[in-house]
Amino acid sequence: MKYTFIFALCIMFLGHSAFSSDNGKLAFSYQTGEYSVLGVDLDVDGGLLELDLSLLHTFSANLSFGQLEVDDVDAELTDIRATLRNKFYEKDQISLTAGLGYADQSIETFLGDLDGSGVLTELIAGFSVNEKASFAVAVTHAFATSVPDGFSKEDLTELEATFDYSINESISGILSYRSQISGDTIIENEGVFTLGIGVNF
Repeated sequence: MKYTFIFALCIMFLGHSAFSSDNGKLAFSYQTGEYSVLGVDLDVDGGLLELDLSLLHTFSANLSFGQLEVDDVDAELTDIRATLRNKFYEKDQISLTAGLGYADQSIETFLGDLDGSGVLTELIAGFSVNEKASFAVAVTHAFATSVPDGFSKEDLTELEATFDYSINESISGILSYRSQISGDTIIENEGVFTLGIGVNF
C-alpha cells in the first residue's frame, strides 16, 4: 500500500509541471521470469506500470511500479523507480540518453520483509528502425544506499533491451528483456521478459 501511495504522489508532482507538454506514454505490461533471493532461484510473474513524461527541451521523467508474485511461495517482489533523463545526442536514427534516479526494491514474505534502495544511473542507446519500430538498449547501475540490517551494501548493474512497435498514433506494443549482469545482491534479477501496451497522450 505504501508503494502505491508513493507512486501516486510522484505522478501528481511531475504531472503538475509536465502534462502541459502534451507528450507522454503510459504502459501496462505483464512480466515473467526468474529472480533469486539469497541464492535461491524463484519463478516470478506479475505486472508493471510505467509512465514516461516529456519535460522541457530534451528532458523527460520515467516512473515505474512493478510487482511480481513468486510461484509456489507466499512472497511478493516490489520494484519502484523514478528517473530524470536527458537526451544529449540525436542524429539520423540514433539517440543517446543519460538518466539519474532513485529505486526502492523489496520482498515481502510470511517470515518478514527485506527492503533496499539505491541511486540509479542510466545510459540508453536508441535506434529507430522505421517510422513504426524502434529498439533501445539500456544499462542501469544502482549504487546501494540502504540494505536490510545484517547485510552489506552491494551495487548492481542491469542490462535491458526493448522493442517498441507503433500500432497507430495512440497505441504501441512493447517487448523487453531485463537481466542483472553484475552485483552479488540479496535480490537478483536472473532474467525477466515484459510484454505490454503503451498508450500515448
